[in-house]
Parts: sequence; structure tokens; C-alpha cells
Amino acid sequence: MSHIDSRFEEILLQWIGDSLFDPLGRVYHHALTWIIAHFLISETTALGVRTCRYTVNSGIPYQIKNLHRLVSLSDSSCLRNLRMDRNAFGRLCYILEHSGGLTTTKHVTMSEQVVMFLSIIAHHKKNCVVKHDFLRSGRTVSKHFHAVLNTIYKSTHVFLAKAIPIADDCADPRWRWFKGCLGALDGTFIDVRVPEIDKGRYRTRKGQVAVNVLGVCNPNMQFIYVLSGWEGSAADSRVLRDAIHRPHGFRVPSGNYYLCDNGYANADGFLTPYRSVRYHLQEWDRGHGGPQNPRELFNLKHSSARNVIERVFGLLKAVTWAILLTMANESHIDDKGSSR
Repeated sequence: MSHIDSRFEEILLQWIGDSLFDPLGRVYHHALTWIIAHFLISETTALGVRTCRYTVNSGIPYQIKNLHRLVSLSDSSCLRNLRMDRNAFGRLCYILEHSGGLTTTKHVTMSEQVVMFLSIIAHHKKNCVVKHDFLRSGRTVSKHFHAVLNTIYKSTHVFLAKAIPIADDCADPRWRWFKGCLGALDGTFIDVRVPEIDKGRYRTRKGQVAVNVLGVCNPNMQFIYVLSGWEGSAADSRVLRDAIHRPHGFRVPSGNYYLCDNGYANADGFLTPYRSVRYHLQEWDRGHGGPQNPRELFNLKHSSARNVIERVFGLLKAVTWAILLTMANESHIDDKGSSR
């Protein structure tokens, strides 16, 4: 500290001490205290903002290195970080660019946008973590996350598989009994955050606040159709009826059908198991022996094949996209009842 600074501090302290015994001085003392406090708070806040802001040029070398580490190092590294190998990542970027219209911006490449998006949904990373990992602002992370999300939504027709009936010469022991079958369907719950007034409608029988998502997949565990947004209190059959009656909704070709459980009606296009008969796979593992009659045999074959949709849901939530396990912190239902 210089001589001038020391002298100034000495005079200031003497003035403050003298002012405490003078009524007018006390007013000046309080005013000065507020001014100094306001100045310190402003400087601290500004300093905090400045230290969290990255210039475009200074972060480029690290961003390139980080992108290379996440994507190009090896297939195993890419699979661990993004839940897909390098070939799948390249194809995803190609689809999003040519089918969804995703483009490189002035400061963020298309690949980095997709990597940030995949990092968030694969590991349920918070915005503050991602902006630190990629040396980006929180606003930039949020902006490009939603840009990729909207692009994927527009490219849905590319990602969904086509329904192909089980052939007469099918060798798969689980599916060869169901000629003409297209796959299986069921509903699953995804936790969401809703306004307090709407929680009753979205509350499931187990008490979780969620949406009831209809999923339809083929025997190869590929999704054919997905409908999200229905309240958790809605019955599976109600969600299916809505999917069927939508203008461009779920369709079952004549002569074909899907396997489903007893939460749905046994009707044209939908084959359910026999009621009041052993059905779920865990019921056959309790030492009760094999099927005792034709109905039990049918239910066993039906359950073995229909279980594909359960495996898809389990893989989707627990293994691939961790964000679905704690979606209540990220997903919000708007006033129209749609979820993103």
C-alpha cells in the first residue's frame, strides 16, 4: 500500500470516528457506508460475471480437444460418453443435417451441438456442468440443446422403424408362433414437473407425477410408434384409442396385429392373453412347473414375445438415457398438455 493510500485511510478513519459524535456526521457516515457497500457488491458481481464468461477465440483449442476426446478417440469411449459408437454418431449428424435442417452456427459446430445434447440426455448432466465441460455459456448450452431437440422432433419419420409382419418361415422361437404379428405395445411412465394445480391429473396409482407414454416396437427392439403427453392417471387403453383416432396416428394394417397385455381390449389388430391364467414370466419361475393346459401354453408364448417392449423400456431408461429416470427435474408440461 502506498503512502498516499495509507494517509487517505488514516483521514477516512478519523473522519468516521469524529462523525459518530456529530448528528449530521452520523447521517454522512451511514450514507458513505451504503455507498461503499453498494460499490463492493457491484464490483464483486461484475467480477463473478467476468470470470464465468469465455471469449470465443480463447476456448477454441480446448473445445476441439474436448470434442475429439468424446467422439474420435475410440468407439468404446464414444459409446461410454454418448451412448453410441462413432459410426452411429456420424449417421445421426447426417440425418439431423439433411432431414432436420440442423446447421453449424457462427461459433458452434453442428457436431458440438449434438455432443452437448447427447451428454445431457445420456448422463443427465446439468446446464452448469455442461457449460463448464464445453467452455460455453449456460445460454448457449440451452439454446443448442433445444435446437437439436426440435430437429430430432422434425426427423421422427426417419428414426421410427417400419412394421414388418412375422413371416411363415420365422425361426425365432419366441415369434414363430405369431404369424402376421408386427410387434408389441405397452405404456410406461416418465416423471415430469407440472404446476401444483395439475398434479392430481398426472399422478399415477403409485403416486408418481408422470406422463403415460405409449410405445410400440418390432421384434428387433426398434420403435415403430410413440405417443407422449397423456396424464399419468389415464388408462393405457385410453391412450391407445387416442393414438388410433389421430389424423396421422397409429395404424394397424388389416390382417396384422400387435401383442399387448390385459390393460388393452382384445380386438382386431390387438392380441391379449387369457385372463385369470398365469401370464407374466416371473410367475413361471416360482416352481409351479410348465404349462398345464393350452391356455397356459398360449400365455407363456405370448408373454415371452411381448416381453420385448418391456426390455426396450428398461434399456431406454436404465442403460441408455439416464435423464428419463429423473425427468421431473427437466421436463415441463405446458398449459396445452404437451410435453417436450
